[in-house]
Amino acid sequence: MTHEQTPQSPDTPTDRTQPSSPADRIVSIDVIHGIAIAGILLINISYFLHQAGRQRIPSARMR
Repeated sequence: MTHEQTPQSPDTPTDRTQPSSPADRIVSIDVIHGIAIAGILLINISYFLHQAGRQRIPSARMR
């Protein structure tokens, strides 16, 4: 069996593993995505710093 390829229009990307071109990107979505990632990073930093300050010494419980 042979696999026949259908002709694609110039607007159809042929290889989805390649980065999209800057003309195809929506800047506002990129900005919102960047803000969301920065927010997640800040929450994670504060969470881990808070957890690091809560380390318990086992002998302190024995008193």
